[in-house]
Amino acid sequence: MSIHVIIPLASLVSYLPIIFLVLRGFTVARVRRVFALYLIAATAWSLSSFMAHYDPYPGQTHICVKFIIVTCVWMTATYYHFVRAFVRRPNGLGVLLAYVFVVAVAILVAVEDFPRSAETVDGALHVEYGPFFYLLPATLFPLTGAAAVSLIQRFRSDRSERRRIGYLLVGASVVVIGAATNLSSSLGMYPLDHVANLINAVIIFYAVLVYQLLNIRVALKRSLPYWVVGVTLVSVYALSISLILRTTSWPTYGYVGVAGGLALLFAIMFPRLLHITQQAVNRLIYASTYDYRQTMLNFSDRMSNVLNLDELAENMLYPITKALNAKRAYLFLPEGEGGDFVARFAQPTVTQSEPLLRMGKDHPIPLWLSQKRKTLHRETIDIDPMFKGLWQSEGDEIDALELVLFCPIMRKGSLIGILGLSRKHSERPYSADDVDLLSTMATEAAIVMENAMMLDNLREQQDHVERLLAKTVLAQEEERKRIAIELHDSVAQWLVGASYRAQSCGFLLSEEDNEKAQAELAEIESTIDRSLKEIRRVMSGLHPPALEELGLVHALRQILDGLKPEGIAYHFETEGEPVRLHPSIELAVYRVV
Repeated sequence: MSIHVIIPLASLVSYLPIIFLVLRGFTVARVRRVFALYLIAATAWSLSSFMAHYDPYPGQTHICVKFIIVTCVWMTATYYHFVRAFVRRPNGLGVLLAYVFVVAVAILVAVEDFPRSAETVDGALHVEYGPFFYLLPATLFPLTGAAAVSLIQRFRSDRSERRRIGYLLVGASVVVIGAATNLSSSLGMYPLDHVANLINAVIIFYAVLVYQLLNIRVALKRSLPYWVVGVTLVSVYALSISLILRTTSWPTYGYVGVAGGLALLFAIMFPRLLHITQQAVNRLIYASTYDYRQTMLNFSDRMSNVLNLDELAENMLYPITKALNAKRAYLFLPEGEGGDFVARFAQPTVTQSEPLLRMGKDHPIPLWLSQKRKTLHRETIDIDPMFKGLWQSEGDEIDALELVLFCPIMRKGSLIGILGLSRKHSERPYSADDVDLLSTMATEAAIVMENAMMLDNLREQQDHVERLLAKTVLAQEEERKRIAIELHDSVAQWLVGASYRAQSCGFLLSEEDNEKAQAELAEIESTIDRSLKEIRRVMSGLHPPALEELGLVHALRQILDGLKPEGIAYHFETEGEPVRLHPSIELAVYRVV
């Protein structure tokens, strides 16, 4: 087999695993579809070239060359289409015209002698294209040039994209050089253009892998278990049938029955083996973070009965930091009903000197998360027009906390919380697999968090009511104290003065032996004494000084001792040493007694 055959065959074989990985692991839907289309076109081109050089059917070489022409034009059109998707530009009229030209060339090749003749000699392809040949460079060069112009424009306009675009520019240069070798009589004999296109595909694959457009972990996680289990079962099945055929001489229906029974047995075993293999592959891929990832996936099952918000947050944030290798994870919750979102919990905990981001109702981040209902990346904040209203100080706080990912926690269409992640310890961006895992956990945590937040709000409201009640009691006590002081300083003093004057009058009248006047004065004095005792009792009830100074036990004993003159019997007994309680509790017990 000559080099003319080996190179297209090697290109063909190399494209297949790349196509598989692209279809399984890409994270950007449009780029994935178009890149896969480009790879399929390149594979078809390599297959056509391999068949033409290998020449399995002599005399039919010109048919293979027709396929080479069509697939070459198709590959160029898909490459231009891919470049538009890669630089995030709309398809536009150029992409439409490119595919129209593909159809036109296919029709031309089908109805005309294009090429006129073709033959293979020792693996080398000799083709006479005829006058239609010049249609190819007249269209292929403009498409390739337009793709290069799109890349160069993006390279100049966006500095952050220069390295990313640079890979494609290098790949495009390799393709142009490979195509130019066909113009040389000495180099054109060799399929160097296939080598150039394969190098370009590998460069593109590397670029999308480096810039997280392709997640190799996702591709391996999804595909490897099927490959391992499938190949193992098929191999065991084939070996078993081969062994049975060699060692037995059963009738045909016996072999058919055994083959069917083995196939049924392996079909039953396949799901279980696939599950076991999937776990083994996950452990292999995620290594030390596997257990933490499983903890995140099983969050709702583990925490369904937990209603303590502190415990819930700790069991949520700690696995996130370990599984995703994040420097810090934050849980933003609203203050009360409809309040500002604040970082109530963080793992690891923050120090007093570190800034804490506060996001109000009109803050762009909660608004964006409520509307889009998907994870927000830090890069989106810089380019989305919705964040033009973000204050410079708020952007500085986000950068100070190194927040690069915001995941909404939605419940019944409402935003009830936000998970915020800082950068990874490795400084690498979060992959699509990381984002999917975080979103899954946020979805599972929504119901549990809603219940915990409701209970937490009820506790806060209860504490608030208790504080208000305590303030009310203290306010009443202060008012009673004020009234008691005023009664003591005014009415009580007046009554004491009146009592003294009545006593003085009684003393003066006693010298004149005026019994009736003395009796009246004695009655007045008795009334004043009773009034004074009653006022003192009321003042003591309004604000018992002994309660503050000596405690509840002494104050109760004092008030009960005041019942002795009235002839009221009572029994008062204490156990143990007196203990001072909270002033509000002592006051409440005193009022009850």
